[in-house]
Parts: sequence; C-alpha cells; structure tokens
Amino acid sequence: MANAGAAFGLEDVPDLPEAPTEQPKYNRDYHRLFVKFMSWLHKRTYTKAARFQPSALAGIQPHHVADYLKWRAYGTTDVDFKDLEQNPTCRSSTLEQDKKAISFYMPIKGATWNGTSGNPTKSDPVNEVVKEVKKAETQHRGKKSCATRDLTETEYRKVVHELYGKGSFESTIPASRLPFALSCKVHWSKNISEERQCPDQIILGSMDTDFCAMLGLANYMEASFNYGYGAAGREDAFLFTPESDPKLAPKHCNAAYRNILKAVFLSAPFLAVALLIAGVLGSHSIRKFAATLARGMGATADEVDIRVAGRLACLDGC
Repeated sequence: MANAGAAFGLEDVPDLPEAPTEQPKYNRDYHRLFVKFMSWLHKRTYTKAARFQPSALAGIQPHHVADYLKWRAYGTTDVDFKDLEQNPTCRSSTLEQDKKAISFYMPIKGATWNGTSGNPTKSDPVNEVVKEVKKAETQHRGKKSCATRDLTETEYRKVVHELYGKGSFESTIPASRLPFALSCKVHWSKNISEERQCPDQIILGSMDTDFCAMLGLANYMEASFNYGYGAAGREDAFLFTPESDPKLAPKHCNAAYRNILKAVFLSAPFLAVALLIAGVLGSHSIRKFAATLARGMGATADEVDIRVAGRLACLDGC
C-alpha cells in the first residue's frame, strides 16, 4: 500500500502491512444459540456448520435482538407487556443465555449501544424484554422454574447409606469414592486463573461419619490401592477416575458421577424419602444442600460464596 506517513509529512514512516482477513468468531457453547438467532433473522435455516463474518453482522440492531427475544418468550414480536393474558413460555435465564450468545459474536462486543453503534445486546430495548419476563416470573405467570431444589439432610444421608450399602466387590470403588466426592470440594481450573488461587487445601474431619471427608478419603485411598491405582508404572493423574488422558478424564469422571447418582436417586429407599418433598432433584442439589447446611451452621454468605470445583483435581495438588 502507499506510504501512509507521506500524507502527514512523515517520509520515513515504513509502509503498513495489509490488514489480515477477519476470521469468524466461534464458541462451542454459544454457536448453536446464535445460529438459531440468525436463522430467525434471515428467515432461512442455517446448519450448525454455518459461520458468520463480523462484517456481515454489523447491520444487527437492538430491535432485531429485542424482537427475537420476544419471539422466544411469547411466540410473537407483537407483545403488550401490560396485557396479563400474554404469558412467557420460557424463563428469563433462557433469554439471558441467548443474549450472551448473540453478544459474543457482535463486532463491537464491549461497547454499550449509543444509538448508532456498539453492542446491540447492551441496549434498553433488549434489557426491557428480559426485565418484563423476570417480572412475569415474580407474578407466577408463564413457565415454571426447572431449577433443582437442594437435598435435605435426610436425603443426603440416604444417598451415602445407599452407596455404602451395595456390598459387592465390583462396587467397591464407586461406593468409596463418591461419598468422599460428596463431602469435599477440590480446587480445579474451572474457576481458577492463577496459581495463587490454589493454595493447599485443609481437609476437616467430622464426628459424623456421613459428613467426614477424612474418613471418605481413607476409604477411597484404601479401595484405590487395592485396585492398583498409584502403583509403580501407572500414571493415575486424577482423583475419582482411573482415566489419565486430560481430555477424557473430565468426561469419564462426569459420566461415572452422574450414572452412580442417577441409580441412587431412582432407588426405592431414596424415593421413599424424596417423594415426600416437592421439587426436582439433580446433581446441583448436593451443592445447594452444602450451601444451605453451611448457612444454617452460621457461615456467612461470603464464606458460602467461595466457589471451588471438585469434579476433577490432580493428585499432586491434593
């Protein structure tokens, strides 16, 4: 290109290189939702393989996003929020996720919409739709929440007893590792960006065997050693799974955890207790139970809000 500095009287300024071709953004978690939005906007069906150049997204306006969220929540863009007969068919959390997905792909992502440019998802029309759906939720109109409730102490104890009560040799590892996983949390990289955020962890014991993380660790280690984990020649890098591949270990651990927990949640002894209380149970119910129990024991909100992820952790850091 021509010498850019010459126009300003700077003859010695070197030529600037040509700007590289802009590559489409991609995020696995957001792409499916963004493709739905673009299919609605262009009134055509895009496949999940579709990619969108940033330059082609510059024309998206706040009213496009707001109308899409209205359509998602009410099935139409013609919505009168004062009409109590019009009830949303999805939760505000669904709209928030759509909003995040669209925002990720916007060419100017960080700037609030100023009337002519910026991020269209960061605008009053879009925020108004989400706010109105939240208001409908507080009025108990529209779709009910699918959020899981927390376990009760009786249910938690039943889970632990069901795991330890299996008794077969084949179930030794699941019966020892899952109660330990339920009674402790271990730092992992999901919420961690610096090494100093991962100090040495202190495992506290309990006089109650159902809650004692030290007893759970002892049982887990004994069962693991009996199966040869950690022996010479083996590379067992992770807790709660014999898988050593960093890419496969989280999937293996998560699948095993969910399968075991599902079997317990569907067992007759557990259902006899759980069906007495209204609400949906899931894997998050255990985390919520821990938070509820901690608050009931006098822990502050800040102490409860310290999040750690225990799905996977390196043995060297334990």
